[in-house]
Amino acid sequence: MQKRGVSQVDWVISLAIFLLYIAWFFIFIRPLAVQNNVPNLVDSLKSKIHEDAYWTVLDYPIIIESNFSLSKEPIVAGIDFINQSDYFIINRSFFFVADKLFFLDNVSPGTDVESILNSNETYEPYRQITDLIATNASASGGGLQATIENNMLGTADFDGPKIFSYQLYSNSVPVTASNITFSNSQIAALYPINTQRINATTMVFAYNPRIYTLFQGSSSISEKFEINKYENYYFNSNNRGSLNTGGCYNGNSDSVEFYTGNSVMLFAFPEPVDISLCGNNYSITLNIDFSLSRTFLQKIIFYEGDYLDEKYKNPYAARVGIPNAITGLSFFNLQRLNATSYDAIKNRWNLGDFRISVTNNANNTNIMEVGGVPYEKATVYAEESRDYLLDKFGSLQDVKISIQGWT
Repeated sequence: MQKRGVSQVDWVISLAIFLLYIAWFFIFIRPLAVQNNVPNLVDSLKSKIHEDAYWTVLDYPIIIESNFSLSKEPIVAGIDFINQSDYFIINRSFFFVADKLFFLDNVSPGTDVESILNSNETYEPYRQITDLIATNASASGGGLQATIENNMLGTADFDGPKIFSYQLYSNSVPVTASNITFSNSQIAALYPINTQRINATTMVFAYNPRIYTLFQGSSSISEKFEINKYENYYFNSNNRGSLNTGGCYNGNSDSVEFYTGNSVMLFAFPEPVDISLCGNNYSITLNIDFSLSRTFLQKIIFYEGDYLDEKYKNPYAARVGIPNAITGLSFFNLQRLNATSYDAIKNRWNLGDFRISVTNNANNTNIMEVGGVPYEKATVYAEESRDYLLDKFGSLQDVKISIQGWT
């Protein structure tokens, strides 16, 4: 009986020592503790990451409405971009002149939407292969051959000579070019003239036989063309007629067409202009006069078909809509953080210790990892979330962000 009592006392003492040890372990040797959803530290880290690693790409919709099927049509849309650098259209060459965007597109009846992207990264221009051949003295595309003299239209040939000569006047003074430059945008050859009174950029397009001139400035503009003899002219149903007997005719219209059979040359304007024409046995003298107070796009279009075909006069309506701002993690910014020392980031963020990693969810590869390692007695606050890596083309890639901060 005495031995049994001693044995029980030993057991009680041993249990008491064990419980004291467990209590001492939790009180004095506190292990690493992970707590979720502690807003102060984690939210501060998230805010700093957002400042340093996220960026925005703007996706502007280009809305094109048409009643026709158009192939490789020169699209012109008004823009209000103050800065015209760092823009990109996927699989499209494009260019800006003044407040206009130009590119080629296939259009179907109804509404089509293209996108032009903008970010603070540089884009390599898309090199669109076309039939355009251009130098500083000539350009050809879509069956049209045009000569250029001092960055102004000289002559034009489309299945035979069509324009023999051209003269441009501003406030009754002949316009002469200075500081002549030339550029080939792949989809159009551009010949700009810059004077104190006006700027005028002549464009000869690929695929479709078109000559566009965009005027800028504030001036009284007069143009004089000498064109090949056509049998008929057409302003509208009330002002039309034959040129076989010569004669002079006038109109105030937003277009005038010359045609013989199914060979048509169309002059189209954004608003009515004063037009006078006189025919003789060999040619037609065409005078165009208008007051320039804003950008003014004149189109010369050559085609085979019906002179009443509306798809040449009013082929489409195009506008640039309100941009969609796409926000996500920038690979460039993440790599910059990855290359920065932990101490430098801590000092700049003015926060405690942390560790942040970004992982590609598709292949579980690490994109970025910065930070320290929690010490033994640290209380760690953590959050893991899903986000997107955003490239300059607007493409999103699924990633996981792990954030740890400790005190």
